[in-house]
Amino acid sequence: MGASRSVALEVLINGPISRSDIARRLDLSPGSLTRLSTPLIESGLLVEVEERADGRAGRPTKPLDIVPESQHFLGMKLTGDEVLAVVTDLRANILYSQSARLDSREPEAVAAVIARLAEQLSEHVPSVTAMGVGIGGLVTEHAIVRSAPFLGWTDVDLGSMLENLTGLPTVIDNDVVAFTESEHWFGAGRGADRFAVITLGVGIGYGLVVHDDIVIDGDSGLGLVGHWPLDPFGPLCPAGHRGCARSVLTISAISQAVSAALGRPVDYDEALTLASDA
Repeated sequence: MGASRSVALEVLINGPISRSDIARRLDLSPGSLTRLSTPLIESGLLVEVEERADGRAGRPTKPLDIVPESQHFLGMKLTGDEVLAVVTDLRANILYSQSARLDSREPEAVAAVIARLAEQLSEHVPSVTAMGVGIGGLVTEHAIVRSAPFLGWTDVDLGSMLENLTGLPTVIDNDVVAFTESEHWFGAGRGADRFAVITLGVGIGYGLVVHDDIVIDGDSGLGLVGHWPLDPFGPLCPAGHRGCARSVLTISAISQAVSAALGRPVDYDEALTLASDA
């Protein structure tokens, strides 16, 4: 199953792709690749696409590609106030979206909201293969939220809770890690073997891909990049660091700086509008 999964992932990320390129990337013989790919084609997961010449003598190649509609997935983004939910195909194309407010931040209440959204979105597709949830915090084992200060959570086994409620295989991950992987596989980073992602919002997020692999360590999700010094004379952040990224680049920091400059309250959306009109 491991080798078949590797073939499917190679086609998912890089398809359409020729069999010779798959064999080269995975160090497989032509016979082994045929043995592994045939069941994937017969199951409807992979498909042979239009022949194309590869610049070499002989018959044109028939590349392999994923059948996007062969599987569907649920994606959830958990914030302090709401859950944003989508159902996608195998290439992460969003088919339907929905959101729900959080009346409580207690883990059981949040899990119930996610489960309800999962049930509603599942009605739009024939079946759902699995669900992923992104959360701003420290996550281990793709299941346990070790720390999510914006929710007041410590050591919450959100993965097990949701699997019990929905019956779906569920992966929990730090939202910036998940976003970086999405950009790596399907977005602006597709085909790039190294790039960085920086997100600005309630906090500062940082993701890194090097040698075509996402860099993850024990600090992923802690938001340490938010304390990188930017301005030695800047304002203090809530943790007492002067002029760090969090003190000047977050939503609240930008709103406060613009409000002080104009002498009136300015929210983040208006600050962006003023900047774009300047």
